[in-house]
Amino acid sequence: PAWHSLPLSSGPSISFREDGCVVLIIEHEKRILDTAAEVRQVVPFAAALQGIIIVHGSAVCLNDGVAAFIGASGVGKSTLRKIMSKKGFVTAADDLLLCQIYVNDVTVPVPDSTRTKLTDLPLIAMYFLSRDENQKELDCEQISKRDSFLSLLRHGFGELHAEKAWRNLFLGYYEIAQRVPAFRLRLPNGMDHLNLATETIKGHLSARKPAKQGQVFTQRFSKEPDL
Repeated sequence: PAWHSLPLSSGPSISFREDGCVVLIIEHEKRILDTAAEVRQVVPFAAALQGIIIVHGSAVCLNDGVAAFIGASGVGKSTLRKIMSKKGFVTAADDLLLCQIYVNDVTVPVPDSTRTKLTDLPLIAMYFLSRDENQKELDCEQISKRDSFLSLLRHGFGELHAEKAWRNLFLGYYEIAQRVPAFRLRLPNGMDHLNLATETIKGHLSARKPAKQGQVFTQRFSKEPDL
């Protein structure tokens, strides 16, 4: 089988077998192994080669639904997740959000209270975070499916130069954008606005009743999207 390399300016040399089931990591000399960082780099691409879609973002759940926070590094995804966890929300993901696409829904595996079992909960909202130092108040607006799709691509995983991985991610992001309501959440600088954002998100989650889970969307990679 063919192999694909992950081009990195520093760190280990990482190669993936074409089916995504085998990963080869070669550490450089005099470098301390950072297992978490290696997993963070490897998992999204190995999954994409297998047709499994992972979104780059953090997420919380409440009332049997999951909300995802997506955005550039440093915008506040993890901080918002931490604040919401202190307010009773359960963490569904901190950096890598695994998504299962169904005909009418998208679900996320979430650990139960014992953290020994996983339960699939519907992904009911995506929030694309941005910050503007000139903005005075928090602004949240729903965006189109097209803008949602483009935003998922913008914040996706693009380092692996493999057509199969990119095709799977491209089509997977498209199907997610068709099924999950998306919002653009503009944040002024400051922690107070993150606290206000939790109330906005909580209102969305509380008002939405999760749809019944349907048949797995097995044809999601069979045709190109009509953009």
